[in-house]
Amino acid sequence: CSDGTRVDILSAILEWANHASTPRVFWLAGPAGSGKSAIARSVSEQLKSAGLIVLPFFFSRATRTHSTALAVPASLAYHLAAVDLTARQHILQLVNDEPEIILSSLADQLKRLVFDPLVS
Repeated sequence: CSDGTRVDILSAILEWANHASTPRVFWLAGPAGSGKSAIARSVSEQLKSAGLIVLPFFFSRATRTHSTALAVPASLAYHLAAVDLTARQHILQLVNDEPEIILSSLADQLKRLVFDPLVS
């Protein structure tokens, strides 16, 4: 977001992100063109700057690979591997041992490619 714009929503999301007692999913909804992606990118950048691990995924109707949930686990695993060496080793080992992991259910992929490496 441009400086000085969407201040209220950005503040609300950053406040939410900094409280462990809040639900871990923030649902940002609005009509096409209302700035959801700009807000999400701004929040992502600010949280990264604060030293937090951020695993972004942005759905896009214009990009076939990002228009459905199918790409979410691999994208999140990629971003996690880029910022955490232990997680990277866990993910690489899993993919080397079980390349068919990408054919498993989305829930299984999320658990094994993202959640398990986060707790390892």
